[in-house]
Amino acid sequence: MELTQLKYFIAVAERLHFGRAARSLHVSQPPLSLAVRKLEEELGVRLFERTSRSVALTEAGRELLTEARMILSRAEHAAGRMAALASGSGGKLVIGYNEPALNTMLPEALFRFRGCYPGVDLELREMEPDDQLTALRAGVIDVGFLRPFHHDLGEFSAQLVYSENYALAFPPDCHLAGVPEPELVRALDREPLLIFARVVNPALFEAIAAAFYSRKVFPEFREFAHNKGSLLALARAGFGAALVPESSVRTAGPGLEFRAFPPILPPVEIVAVRHAAAASPAAVRFTALLAQS
Repeated sequence: MELTQLKYFIAVAERLHFGRAARSLHVSQPPLSLAVRKLEEELGVRLFERTSRSVALTEAGRELLTEARMILSRAEHAAGRMAALASGSGGKLVIGYNEPALNTMLPEALFRFRGCYPGVDLELREMEPDDQLTALRAGVIDVGFLRPFHHDLGEFSAQLVYSENYALAFPPDCHLAGVPEPELVRALDREPLLIFARVVNPALFEAIAAAFYSRKVFPEFREFAHNKGSLLALARAGFGAALVPESSVRTAGPGLEFRAFPPILPPVEIVAVRHAAAASPAAVRFTALLAQS
């Protein structure tokens, strides 16, 4: 049984006339009649009562009409789903992310993508950068968002989607509040400075330290925190000023002041990462949309 046979059968069943059915399908009547006759032979039943003046459905024909309509509807639905999947306007897109992306550019990007491609089912997974890269290699996620510093991304397609500098956060009564920005770096010499713990990203820790040391500034680094929230909480508690991404001001809450930090440190960047060659169509569309931002 072929879909074309069912399509021809439905046309005849709905019009009860082989000639009119053939015209509606833009085919000649003999191939139509042959297709219906072969369908009857395959099923072992008569689908129509035919006379020289009329055509009527048999009980088997009426039963098949209901089933045939459902079969063709499901086939058309499946074809549409496959076309959407191939074009990137349908299917599923699994995105890995971590806190920096979620607190900056990712919500707006997801909102825009859902508006443009409502047929794509989005699944989000919070993951650390190394776990994202492993998941990308295994095909568990389609796109990842991470800070690229000291990650080898040569096997992937990576595009910069966000960049910012650092800010210094401290309580309102901190003596640093009155220091002019050009003197802010020098003012941190021998001062307690909260930064991400070395174990979080050893290469980044060393780069930040080197930026200070090369200027003959030697802060008392306090590497207690593994995340931005902990840095801000410790600064609020008086353990020292905290060096955090500028975007931290959005989620910091009360009790802290922020000062733009002179651009002596590596920028805080976020890249979107996907397979270079085997990316899904939806992943390609998503990263293309990011490039338009």
